[in-house]
Amino acid sequence: MSVPLFDEPIPAPAPFPTPVAAAAAAATATAASAATATAASAATATAAAAAAPSSFPAAIARSPGKPASQHQAVRIDDTSDEVAVASLMTPVGRLGLVVSSVGLAAVGWRDPVQMAGKRPMVDDRGRLAPALDQLARYFAGDLQRFDLELDLRRSSKAQWLVLRTLYDSVPYGASVTYGELAHLSRSGVPARGIGSVMGANPIPIVVPCHRVVAHDGLGGYSGGRTGEGLHTKRWLLTLEGVLEPTLDWPGSR
Repeated sequence: MSVPLFDEPIPAPAPFPTPVAAAAAAATATAASAATATAASAATATAAAAAAPSSFPAAIARSPGKPASQHQAVRIDDTSDEVAVASLMTPVGRLGLVVSSVGLAAVGWRDPVQMAGKRPMVDDRGRLAPALDQLARYFAGDLQRFDLELDLRRSSKAQWLVLRTLYDSVPYGASVTYGELAHLSRSGVPARGIGSVMGANPIPIVVPCHRVVAHDGLGGYSGGRTGEGLHTKRWLLTLEGVLEPTLDWPGSR
């Protein structure tokens, strides 16, 4: 299935700060039927979680008043679920998006048709519009919190607990260490395993795995174009104000 293009300009606050990515500064969106210089403390993250109710996601059974560790992830066979796919050009590369009937199911630096896998595709630009619009506004520096239905039916319970805690507890402009996230999620995943969960996150940027850092540095990042994972993580954290802009960041001149 081909991915027809619908071109719209996306303003961006700065180009991707590497020579290889200079051409990405003029970001454009394409949609189709077929994305403070120190880590926030665990206490700050917990307060943020309490302040904002979660919209995470429709495919999870939750009980009011229960901690995240007592919520039940509902594993559902989604192979017959029709999905719409899109492509979005951003300052950190072209993102593929997959949106199911439940919500945003995948974001990645890949061909969205390939990301859809064996699931049937449907021509539904209306389904794609909220994710495309919010991601465009995020990269323009105009949106700090996503308000999207998310589909994590392919995640295990432990993965969901970690990702939900990250989504709810670590807001724009903050960061958390792998160890802090392990403690906050009460998922049983040790600090050394949090990195694997982040690497398997199907919805990066929206579920902000770039905000998870090592206690002594940035840590790793599996997102971004080939060979540009850490550059991408640094760009996103600079956009959000977690890191100070470098000299090649236009806003710092």
